[in-house]
Amino acid sequence: MDALTVTEWIAIASLAGTVIFGFTKYYSAFADMRKTLKALNKSIDGLNGSLKDIQDKQSEFGKELATIKEQIKTLFNMIGGRK
Repeated sequence: MDALTVTEWIAIASLAGTVIFGFTKYYSAFADMRKTLKALNKSIDGLNGSLKDIQDKQSEFGKELATIKEQIKTLFNMIGGRK
């Protein structure tokens, strides 16, 4: 170790600093991605809940439409339509 020159010590310190900076930079990026992924998962869960509500309402409206169609047929039949 005593045989290393000042330039070599600067190179080693520079390399160590670069490696440490790189690890912290990537850790920070991955930590931000985890936060973003959690937010996206919350959004997806909210959208899935909204979609289920819409599908339930659509099913309910379909049943109501079928009931109205039957009532219209019944009214026309009472008026003198097809029997």
